[in-house]
Amino acid sequence: MPGSITSDIVGGRGAPPSTREFGGSDGDAGGRGASRRASITGLFVLLAAIFSILILLKRASRPRIASLGRVPATDRFVDASRYPEGEAVPHVVVLRVESGLFYFNAENVKDEVLLRVRQGERVKLVVIDLSTSPNIDLAGVRMLGQLHDQLKQAGVFLGLAEVHGSLRDLAQAEGLHTRIPGADQRLGVAALIQRCEDAATQIRTYA
Repeated sequence: MPGSITSDIVGGRGAPPSTREFGGSDGDAGGRGASRRASITGLFVLLAAIFSILILLKRASRPRIASLGRVPATDRFVDASRYPEGEAVPHVVVLRVESGLFYFNAENVKDEVLLRVRQGERVKLVVIDLSTSPNIDLAGVRMLGQLHDQLKQAGVFLGLAEVHGSLRDLAQAEGLHTRIPGADQRLGVAALIQRCEDAATQIRTYA
């Protein structure tokens, strides 16, 4: 019998089970399954990120534009929709663009400004407060030049308040600093309105 046992081992019939018989193939399959699940999860994360970026771009393409009113007996201008005490200045539209000005939103901003002018009563001056617009590209600057030209044809002045240094540099490069009040130096809304009124008075005086 010992000889039989020895022959069985030598012949392979009594050999220990191989690694495959202990489930090695199942382990490999499990590893591949985990890898596929990780890939699918990564894909969903990527798609969610892209979707979020698209939503942000859509919102940025039509930024909120607040109408500002003057707090009585002060030089402060506030969002009229949030502070009822803010009073409109006669024949002046004061707007604040609550976003940067870029190629993908510049035209929408211009169209909204022109719409607000049409809705106003005998508007003579449009002031755009750019205090919340620290970033602007070349398309945004050129849009302001186009807006100035369109308003001028309708007999309306355009002024820029609270202009950041980067915008003043671009405005100077585009020649806007000599065409649009406030593009050459940083002025508050009240100071800009006074400057434009003084300029209009001089024009009427020398006309």
